[in-house]
Amino acid sequence: GVLSLREAITAAGNDGQGDTDDVEFAASVIAQGRISLAAGQIALTSSVNVVGPGAALLTIDANEASRVFSINAGVQATISGLTISGGGNVTAGGGVHNLGDLTLDSIVVTGNHTILTSAGTNVGGGIYSDGTLRVRSSTIDGNQARYGGGLNVSLTGDQVLEITDSTISNNVGLN
Repeated sequence: GVLSLREAITAAGNDGQGDTDDVEFAASVIAQGRISLAAGQIALTSSVNVVGPGAALLTIDANEASRVFSINAGVQATISGLTISGGGNVTAGGGVHNLGDLTLDSIVVTGNHTILTSAGTNVGGGIYSDGTLRVRSSTIDGNQARYGGGLNVSLTGDQVLEITDSTISNNVGLN
C-alpha cells in the first residue's frame, strides 16, 4: 500500500526479517517533487536503504523546524537520489545527524543550518557525523553552522570518512 515516508521506514525496520530493506517512492510522490516534514525529523532506527528517483526530482524538506534525517548508532543505512533541505532548529546536523554507518549516494544537501544564535557547539549545518560516513557522487552546498557549515565529522576507533566524486562548496562556518 501507499505509506508516508516515516511509515515506510518504520515498517521496513519492523518486518522481522533482520535484513536491510529498500524504501522507494511512489510515482505520485515523485510527481509532487517535495516532501515537507510536518512531524519532525525522520529517524532511521534500523538498517534501511532510502532510494530516491534523483536529487533533481525529489526534495525532503524539514521547513527549518527540525533536521531531515537522524541515523541511530548501530544502524547501517544508505540514502540515495534525494535533495535534503530546510533542516534547522538543531545544534548538530541540520540536514543529517549520523551516529551509525551511513552512505550518501547521489545526494544534494543544501539550505540546512544549525541554531546560530546561541554560543553552544552548533556543528554541521549540512551533516554532522559521529559514525562512519561515505559521501559518493554528491553535493554539499549552501549550508551554515557555527563550526563546519557543510560537514562536521568526529571519528573514533574504526569509524571511516570517505568522500568520492563529490562537491563541497559555498557552506558557511561562522567561527
